[in-house]
Amino acid sequence: MFSYEMFINKMQRFSEEKVKNVVYANWYGNTIILFLIFLVIFDFLNVVVARINLVLYYVIYFTLLISLFLYIGSRKAGLALTENRIVYVKFKHIGYREKEVYEIPFDKIKYLTVRKIFYMTMVNVSFLSNTGQLKRVKVLFSSNMIGPGAKKFKENSKEIYVKLKNIQKIVDKGDF
Repeated sequence: MFSYEMFINKMQRFSEEKVKNVVYANWYGNTIILFLIFLVIFDFLNVVVARINLVLYYVIYFTLLISLFLYIGSRKAGLALTENRIVYVKFKHIGYREKEVYEIPFDKIKYLTVRKIFYMTMVNVSFLSNTGQLKRVKVLFSSNMIGPGAKKFKENSKEIYVKLKNIQKIVDKGDF
């Protein structure tokens, strides 16, 4: 992405309503399971491949280790708020082409948790999709950004946090 303004315009294309606040985000989930799978693969490499060829073992080991961290580091998403919806866009690992797009009306939200730890905000949303399935979205975004548009990003992240916290109170009460 070239600038924050371009990202806001890109997020606007995915929404039927006018987008008010937009933040860069990362989706997360199953990281521990991913690490456990890689530990099993590394153990297999240690037992089998390291005894056959040590150079091949190191090449495969470092290639898998780098790919693990690239996979975890490239989980990009966008989160936006409109008047009546949350817009969630999950991007592909390479580039900024959309992989999944959800417009979540506030009245379709079944569960919402918003937690802030230092400068990171974690959002877990469960909602009914258009097909009637229960979907879960886990997003992590920062309240700070370095570069052009940092002041606007900080304001947007604060407004998103406050709005989602208010929605969480409503969902917890069951007042929708």
